[in-house]
Amino acid sequence: VEYFVPKHPDSCDFIVERLKWFNRGTETLGGVLIGEFLDWDVPSDSGSNNGSGFDASRNLMYQSGAEYNQDDSTEAFCPQESKDRFGGIALYSGGDAPKNAYALDNPTYVYTTTSPHYDPPLSYGVMYELMEVDAGYVPYSSAHPDSQFTDLSTLMTFGAYDLAEGDTTCVVKILATTKTGLGDLQASIDMANAWITNHGLECAVTACDCFPGDANNDGGANVGDAVYLIGFVFKGGDAPLPYPICSGDANGDCGANVGDAVYLIGFVFKGGDAPATCEEWRDGGGAFSGCGTIE
Repeated sequence: VEYFVPKHPDSCDFIVERLKWFNRGTETLGGVLIGEFLDWDVPSDSGSNNGSGFDASRNLMYQSGAEYNQDDSTEAFCPQESKDRFGGIALYSGGDAPKNAYALDNPTYVYTTTSPHYDPPLSYGVMYELMEVDAGYVPYSSAHPDSQFTDLSTLMTFGAYDLAEGDTTCVVKILATTKTGLGDLQASIDMANAWITNHGLECAVTACDCFPGDANNDGGANVGDAVYLIGFVFKGGDAPLPYPICSGDANGDCGANVGDAVYLIGFVFKGGDAPATCEEWRDGGGAFSGCGTIE
């Protein structure tokens, strides 16, 4: 998981997470469900009761504070109405829509039935069964008009993925909050999507996305990578990115070391052999030994 936190004041309402999963086994994994379960606890003026909603055009599922017109200490400290407090999770707009997104009431799906809180009220597998369904967006609703707000959690399933040996899948998501209403939350999601695009953080399912020898992750194998590797080996610098072994392994010896820096210098300045492709590095094509899974 990589976290990106913009510093500019106009972008401080959101953070970006880029999540990657790897199949390091020897068999294809079919239909792997990947998602996130989170409890916002958006402040209301009575406990942690929340309402919920969604914006499908933004891949967004959100919760809002419950407003009972009981001005509490937090409203007095920082003037705001509970109904204007929002927290939301959205998938990057350049990728696929989520498989599903639910607002689930905690009394049913979270609270335990026995002390000391070992046993959930639902049988094992209930969350997994929810994740399997192509349900779209399902906000919380109650048959009782006086119970439209309650303690909620959000479950978003990003998708179901088939991962062959060595495959990587990647998802970019946004977590955003605001205390000034839904419109500002939507504007923050829009800004986050633009920020992701402008910083090149998009990702998609790929069979092999490592570039052997590109130790500094700048998109190519060059002298900068040799300098980066020397700093890593001799000066305690950062490991090669994003995959410490594959990204730093220019010479195909299945490790990132000073020999790779020498290999890169020979490639750049003396017309030596180029580093392997990702597939060659993984599978053993060309002059490379085949180092196996990307890690």
